[in-house]
Amino acid sequence: MTKKKVAIVGGGIAGTVLAWTALQRNWDVTLFNQEKKNTPSQVAGGLLNPLSISRKKLIFKGGEFIKNAISFYSALPHHSTFFFDVEMKIIYQGLKEYNNWQTSDAAEKGFIKSVGEDIYIKNSAWINTINLIDKGTFDSGIQYVSQKIDSFQSLEKQFDAVLLATGFLPNEFTGFLRSDVFRPVLGDIFIIQSSKKYEFCHLEGAFIIPLGNNKYCTGSTYVNDFDSLEPSPSRANSFLNKLVNQDIEIEALLEHRVAVRPATFDRFPLVGNIKSNIYSFTGMGSRALLHAPLLAQQLLEVVESQNEESLLPAARISRAISNAGSFL
Repeated sequence: MTKKKVAIVGGGIAGTVLAWTALQRNWDVTLFNQEKKNTPSQVAGGLLNPLSISRKKLIFKGGEFIKNAISFYSALPHHSTFFFDVEMKIIYQGLKEYNNWQTSDAAEKGFIKSVGEDIYIKNSAWINTINLIDKGTFDSGIQYVSQKIDSFQSLEKQFDAVLLATGFLPNEFTGFLRSDVFRPVLGDIFIIQSSKKYEFCHLEGAFIIPLGNNKYCTGSTYVNDFDSLEPSPSRANSFLNKLVNQDIEIEALLEHRVAVRPATFDRFPLVGNIKSNIYSFTGMGSRALLHAPLLAQQLLEVVESQNEESLLPAARISRAISNAGSFL
């Protein structure tokens, strides 16, 4: 394997996973990141599971993604500071929903388990994404550069490969893509206080993550039509009232953070070569933690071999080229 000198642009979940995957190949890694507050990776619940919970189904290639993701995160240095291998409890409403879970695609494929009347998602975990992407978490060989990249021409000349983990693809590289390739969604994260004890769980339209000291992280609101990136009191009230209606006791709202997630037209990442030695690792959306580890391996194999045979067709950026059609 030829040692590569690579530049990774973007220090969120996608960029961090790429950097560590490249480092494991003994490549020289420089990560460029313009440090900002409330980026999508910072405003993330950190849920890691292979299911579409609302549909009670395993997502596309979910078993393969979750196996790879858990193996990847649990092997990182200092993983105990950000990776928590804990099964997510499903809070269901009544006997009908219980039966629906027991007869679901997820149950049939072995991704849920029952403990008495309780239901848990197997192969699930929680990741503290702020700790994961914090360069201070690791003592590593990654070179961090706090810098906004205004021109990619200089990087092309300095590095063997330039990997864009920027969430949204920079405008200069989107001209060949379909006009609706990105469909951004607004996401809210709330930190609440409650003296009542809750497990790591998912209930209708929300998740709850215990943070200790009577604090919990919750969220799961996604808004396609939005005018402002500021926290909305009305949106917060609507969401928290939904929790209260499901018997979640809330004593105080401690924090409300907002970010725009880079979802794509088919909710799958855009991975692959886009120009000479520049590659896309964008559009991860709300499943970045799940998708990034396996796709990072595949992208680096593409960089190494200069062909896309190793890359999952569903993730190839070529599917988003105007009139390219479906990968199916």
